[in-house]
Amino acid sequence: MQKVSIKDARTNLSSIVEDVSERQKTYVVTKYGKPRALIKPVTYKNLRDPSPKEDKKLKALNSSAGMWKDKDYDYKRENSRYENIFD
Repeated sequence: MQKVSIKDARTNLSSIVEDVSERQKTYVVTKYGKPRALIKPVTYKNLRDPSPKEDKKLKALNSSAGMWKDKDYDYKRENSRYENIFD
């Protein structure tokens, strides 16, 4: 496990990600010498399916996100003072 400061992590992020993904290294990101974050390889144990409660919330968000897609909004009519912008 290697320690890296936030400044060095920001500067060398691409090489750190490469080390983590290809060489299975783990980095501890520090701020003023104190550990603040852990960068480690992704495993299938780390990736989990959402709980039923989380899944219900995600489905509700997905359904509400498209609620405006069928609306036909006439910008010219509603914003007649801006008609020169849309022509």
